[in-house]
Amino acid sequence: VVNTHILCDPAAADVKLFQAHLLLKAIQGTTGGRLPILVCGDFNSTPDSAVYEYFRRGQVRPDHDDLKKDPCGIMRNLSLRHNTCMVTAYETCTHKEATFTNYTEDFKGTLDYIWFSPENLSVLAISQVDDESQLSQESALPSSTRPSDHVSLVATFMFHDTPTEQEQVPRRSILMASHAHSGMAHHMGQHYVHSTGPGGDGMYAMGGMPYAQQYL
Repeated sequence: VVNTHILCDPAAADVKLFQAHLLLKAIQGTTGGRLPILVCGDFNSTPDSAVYEYFRRGQVRPDHDDLKKDPCGIMRNLSLRHNTCMVTAYETCTHKEATFTNYTEDFKGTLDYIWFSPENLSVLAISQVDDESQLSQESALPSSTRPSDHVSLVATFMFHDTPTEQEQVPRRSILMASHAHSGMAHHMGQHYVHSTGPGGDGMYAMGGMPYAQQYL
């Protein structure tokens, strides 16, 4: 589990990207690509930033606007590539990031994320983020009821089990059978649970693993 706070200066996109690059290199060197990864924090970067794109895609488009801001030449000879697959909890569950994680008089938007490795973790649930009508009750944050200018993000995760060779064959056959019946099969530990999608069990299938239909 990694917690980080990327530089906040809006004019220093080059420094932010360099910090993200060093962070991902350290993670790769520590985990060797074999361990579950959670990276949480204030990235001071919106979803359209180079930092977000670098985490999400493993590289940054050459024509990205943030790459044009390199006054010290930090990016000039830097190889911006990594092979650590990362996605965010909120985008995974809702297909979009939270609308606001920072709500001040000067800035209102999304800067905070919970990144995780989808190969060995599944997100089960996320906390609901207050909407703008709630956040603006006292103009901005912090307020009398919210001591920070940032909104808390909370997510629940489950480790993936690695099926043995003996388990892999029946798992495939059950998935095929359930598909024929317009259902879904979830592999949880050593148990197979069959459902018909959203319904009585209150679960959806996400990436072959379940997560709660109702947020925390």
